[in-house]
Amino acid sequence: MVGALLAVGFASTGCGTPGASHDGGPGGDGACVVGGVEVGSSGGRFIALPRSGGELSIVRGSQGGIHVLVGFRPRAMPLTVTATYRLVDEATGELLGEPVVRALGPGLYRVDAEGPARIDDLLVLNPDEPRVADFSGREASLEVLIVTPTGDCARDTRRVTLR
Repeated sequence: MVGALLAVGFASTGCGTPGASHDGGPGGDGACVVGGVEVGSSGGRFIALPRSGGELSIVRGSQGGIHVLVGFRPRAMPLTVTATYRLVDEATGELLGEPVVRALGPGLYRVDAEGPARIDDLLVLNPDEPRVADFSGREASLEVLIVTPTGDCARDTRRVTLR
């Protein structure tokens, strides 16, 4: 249910507080806090990605599945949030795997020199027929939307190539 509500949030007209700085939120209406979050890759630590031209490595799981490791760094947001990750094919608009939803609190982040970061969330690519060749080389948008219990939100998107 929460996943469905957050998926709707990507297309809805907003979350946030009046008077806050905004960046073209989930519905492009200016609903989310500017710079509130940075989405990236991970693998034991948070890895910042450039706005475009970054790469996400496809990882083979121990049970035969394939996925990418993603994470985010909250910049101007509290640590109690619901985070939703999406990976969307740039050419087709197709979702590459189901959105991943995580309910998080302060103890669920790793702290490094730059502060807290969420790492090693799995975004599964095609659980039915996992073939790396079906995804390698595809350009995609990696998105994260974080929403606080009070309805404030932040969103970030990076254009990546799957490898």
